[in-house]
Amino acid sequence: HGVALEPCLSYSVGLRAPSKAELFADLGEWFAHQEDQGGRYTDADLHADSNTQTQGVVDATVLTRVQKMLELGNPGENQSGMDPELADWFCQFICAYRLSGSPSGPETELSEQSLLGLIHTGTPLYRNPWSRFCWRKTDDGAYLYATGMKLVCPQTLAERICEPADELTIHAQQITLQSQELVVLTSLFNSGHLLLEND
Repeated sequence: HGVALEPCLSYSVGLRAPSKAELFADLGEWFAHQEDQGGRYTDADLHADSNTQTQGVVDATVLTRVQKMLELGNPGENQSGMDPELADWFCQFICAYRLSGSPSGPETELSEQSLLGLIHTGTPLYRNPWSRFCWRKTDDGAYLYATGMKLVCPQTLAERICEPADELTIHAQQITLQSQELVVLTSLFNSGHLLLEND
């Protein structure tokens, strides 16, 4: 605890690493919005022992079932074993975790062709400093996550967007602006995750 005696700047290190409690709390909220809420505990094959006088006992069989139900699966040695719903939850959670602000879109949204024209004239695109990006590989491409937003995205573009530089260099990285790339860039711009130089 400290008190500043004059204007100062404080740095907090390590606050973007979530605790197990925070992960479970957010995962619980995510399950609550799913249709089956993550499934229900069942033990229809358990039977009371008529010779047992102890009632209400919670034995090892029940506790093992609860533990298995709460296990989040084993992703195995490769990506293909990962539960895609769990992967979506974590990617959306971690790129929005403890952000003190969120991006807002521009007053006037751009069409894909308008954005393409600006890019072709050399207008730089910048990542919004409030936005956090991550991506994950899929069988036929990638998903890009931007502060909780999920987009189908070509892997090459996802990699470039997640690079640490402020400016999103497109031509230098030889990204071909096909329809899918334009859809991603326009969606990110209209959601406030990308900015034009004069913004």
